[in-house]
Amino acid sequence: MLDCAESDDKLVNIHSAGAEQTVLEMLRTRNLENVILHWYSGPVETLRALLDCGHHFTVGVAVLYDEQIRAIARYIPDDRLLTETDNPGGERFHTGRTGRPDLIAEIETCVADLRATDTEALCSLVKRNALRLLKPAPTAPEAFRPSAAGPGVH
Repeated sequence: MLDCAESDDKLVNIHSAGAEQTVLEMLRTRNLENVILHWYSGPVETLRALLDCGHHFTVGVAVLYDEQIRAIARYIPDDRLLTETDNPGGERFHTGRTGRPDLIAEIETCVADLRATDTEALCSLVKRNALRLLKPAPTAPEAFRPSAAGPGVH
């Protein structure tokens, strides 16, 4: 998968739980510009090294329940931060309830509070980060190209 992503300049989304150091070592040997570490929960030292490689990180529903994730949410630089709801299982893991897409509002409010900013500013920076990562293929029809004025991307 990483071979294809590297040769075709594709976005890669990696869940590294329990394998953070191995993932770091693999990514250090690659020329990948568009990497997202989904729901990162590993050591801060590895987080620093992954940031040094230029990678992005999602903060999801765990930020509502887990102090380690809150610390990570505070640490990620503005230009590398993304938010997500994960899937129905993310919320279920923490509360036993099925996750819903509308949890993104709670996640964004929590992350904004942790970073001492307002929710609107946080959403704006997350949108900018997502649009930068989701650069359209050169042949994509105009209707599929992201627009700064378009609907929010979370």
